[in-house]
Amino acid sequence: MKILQLTQRFPPAPGGVEEHVFQISKRLARRGHEIVVFTSDLERDKPFIRLSNNRSPCFRDEQINVRRFKAVKLLNLRHGIGVIIPDMLRAALREKADIVHAHALGFWPTYVGMAKKTFNRTPLIITPHSSAGSRDYGVLDIRKLPLKIADKIIALTESERKHVVSLGIDSNKISVIPNGLDLEEFRGLPDGYKKNHVILYVGRIDTRTKGLDTLIKAVPSVLEVVQDAKFVFVGPDWGDMFFLKELAHTLNVETHVNFVGSTFDQEEKLRYYMTADVCVLPSNIESFGIVILESMACGTPVVATRVGGVPDIINDKENGILVPPKDPKKLADAISYLLTDKAAAVKMGQKGRRIVQRYSWESVTDQTEEVYWEVCR
Repeated sequence: MKILQLTQRFPPAPGGVEEHVFQISKRLARRGHEIVVFTSDLERDKPFIRLSNNRSPCFRDEQINVRRFKAVKLLNLRHGIGVIIPDMLRAALREKADIVHAHALGFWPTYVGMAKKTFNRTPLIITPHSSAGSRDYGVLDIRKLPLKIADKIIALTESERKHVVSLGIDSNKISVIPNGLDLEEFRGLPDGYKKNHVILYVGRIDTRTKGLDTLIKAVPSVLEVVQDAKFVFVGPDWGDMFFLKELAHTLNVETHVNFVGSTFDQEEKLRYYMTADVCVLPSNIESFGIVILESMACGTPVVATRVGGVPDIINDKENGILVPPKDPKKLADAISYLLTDKAAAVKMGQKGRRIVQRYSWESVTDQTEEVYWEVCR
C-alpha cells in the first residue's frame, strides 16, 4: 500500500505522537509499504519554534518520504490548535494514496485527512491521541467532525475508546491499539534498587498538561522524609521552566530541583532512568504516557496520576502507584513510600518489567497494518 501519514510534528521534534508516527512508519516501510509523511516545520508549538535547518533528522536512514510544510500561527490557542498548515492541505489533495492515517484530534492534520476523505474518497483512519478532560467538546464542536467521517479510529487505550464513544462515535469502528516500545533497546539492563534518592520526570516542561507545579509543591513534603532527595526534570521547555524554578525558590527547595533540558540520545535517556529510584508522571491530562513504558522497562517504579489512559498501563500498587491529579500531599506520600520501602520498590519495578513485555512496536505495527487492510477491503 501507499500510506499517507499526517501529523502536526515529526522527529527530530520530540513528543509521544511524534514517536508513535515515526516508529510505525519505519516498520511499515521495512515491510514494503510506501510511506509518505506530511508534517510541519515545527519543533514545538509552545513556544512556537521551527526546526533549525542544520539538525539532522534521526530517520535519515529509513525509507520514509517526509515532506515538511510551513506552519502558520493563526490564533493563540492551547496545544497549537490555532496553528494551520495550508500547503499541507493542498499537497494532500494532490497526493495519491491507498490510505490516509491522521494523528492528534483537533490539530490541522486531522482536518486535512477529513478533506482528503471527502474530496478524494481516500479511506481515512484517525488516531486521536486524546483523553477525557483534554478539551471541552460542545454538541456542534468541529473537532469531532473528522472522527465522524473517518472509516476507522484507533484508540491507544480502553479509556480513550470510551472517551471517543462519549463524543457520539460508533464503537464498532474503534480499535484499541496501544503505544509501544523498542524492547531491544532495554535488553540486558541490570536489576536492583538504586538508593540514590533520585526522583525523575521525563517529558516536556509544561505545567498545564503535565502538572509539574504539583510535583514542585510535593518536594517539601518528600524532603521531610528523605532529606537528600533530588528531583531531576528531563525535557524541553514549553514555556514554564522559569515559573517552576521561581516556585521552587519560593518553597526554598531549589537546591533539590534540577532541570537538565532535552535529551535525544537513547543511551543518555537510559542513564537517567537507571539512576532514578522513582519515575513520576504527575499529569493533569495524559492519553497514554510512553515514559511509563520506558521506566518499567528499566525496572524503575512509577508514580503517576489517575488520568486518561494511565490506569490502563499501571495497576495500582502492582507495577506503580496511582494518585489523584493536582494533589501534592498524596503525590509526596507515594514518592516517599517508594524511597523508604526498598522491598516494595523492587517488587513494583520487577512487575513493571514483566508487564512491559506485552508492548512492542512490532506488535503495534502488526495490529495497525491489519486495520489498514481491513479498511482497504
